Amino acid sequence: MEASEKMEQPCRLCDGSGEKMLSVFDKTEEGQQILHLIKECLPIIIYRTDPLSKQICEKCFNNLELVSRFKKSSQYTAEKHKENLRANWR
Repeated sequence: MEASEKMEQPCRLCDGSGEKMLSVFDKTEEGQQILHLIKECLPIIIYRTDPLSKQICEKCFNNLELVSRFKKSSQYTAEKHKENLRANWR
């Protein structure tokens, strides 16, 4: 796909467009595929073969990273609380 075609596709998540669009198949700085972030955070299924856009805008990408960090932090806190409860019941 040429860069001009890539830019014409709207964001898969907000239907907007942006100066910087990312492929859902790109990887984050941590090496995680953006598609995995979407699956982890949203009830959206994206197939490689579906005819819809495979691009997301930078704003949605930043929101995905924020939600992912919040989810991980909340899960960590919940586990810590469970461990504290177990320790107090012994």
